[in-house]
This record gives sequence, structure tokens and C-alpha cells, in this order.
Amino acid sequence: MIRGRQLVGSDYPVLVKLNTTDGFDRPGCLTLEDAVATAKMLENHGVDAIEVSGGIAEAGNLMFLKNIASQDQEAYFAGAARAVKAAVSVPVILVGGMRSLSVMEDIVTSDTADMVALCRPFIQEPDLITRFRNGQPRAVCRSCNSCFNARGIQCPHKE
Repeated sequence: MIRGRQLVGSDYPVLVKLNTTDGFDRPGCLTLEDAVATAKMLENHGVDAIEVSGGIAEAGNLMFLKNIASQDQEAYFAGAARAVKAAVSVPVILVGGMRSLSVMEDIVTSDTADMVALCRPFIQEPDLITRFRNGQPRAVCRSCNSCFNARGIQCPHKE
């Protein structure tokens, strides 16, 4: 059992954010196979869900892809989520570049992941879920990455 589970007990959910790539493709770097093996280990140690992500700052823009302008650029860790989901029975959550409601729905209905997670779109539109319910098809977020700055997390393009 993982130490976190011991500390919080069985009634409190333990979720893990798992890098599935470090952004480098050379010997000795993190591979998808490493991440899948880690996901299996985490499941065996009692985690309740795994959020699939990737990248480290040293790899450049992998963690925060810029200028996501079309649906085919969204959900850039979807392949990794499918691989992790095929290997574990705990819920898999996908994060990474999703801006369109239809892409998010497809991630869940295609069994790529059980849930999706968002971050940057909520910085500009904290009411994004309500906007989706009211018919807005896509987040306004430009993926410019200007929200991460020395003054704190804030969107310079906020309405």
C-alpha cells in the first residue's frame, strides 16, 4: 500500500498524475512502457484514479503546447491514455490541450479515458462548464501560455 493511502485511509480518494513521457526520445528517458508499468504498480498499491499527462520543463513546449487552433491538435496525450487505460482497471483521466467539448466527449465515449481534466481554459473562463451547457462549443483559451507568469496565474486575454 502506498504511504498516502495509509495516511488518509480508505475513505479518501488518492489520485495520481502520471507523466507518460518526459519529452525526450533517447535511451534512458521515460517511455510509454515505463509509464504503463508504473500505472499498474500504482493500481496494485491502491490508487483510485490515474491522470495521464507528460513532459518536463527541460523538454520545452511539450507540457504546454501553444496555439491549439484545431481539434486535431487537442488531447495530445490521448494515445498514452489509451495505453494506460488498457492496462489498469482504475479510472483514467486525460489532461492536455482539450478545448472543444466534442473532443472531450469523444475521449470519454471512445473509451480513451474515463474523464477529462482542464486547467488553462478555466483561468480565462471559470464558468466554462456553464458555457458548454449553454451551447458554446469550444473554450476561448488561445493556449498562448501567457497565463503562467511572474505576477501569478492570470489570463491577459480574459474578457
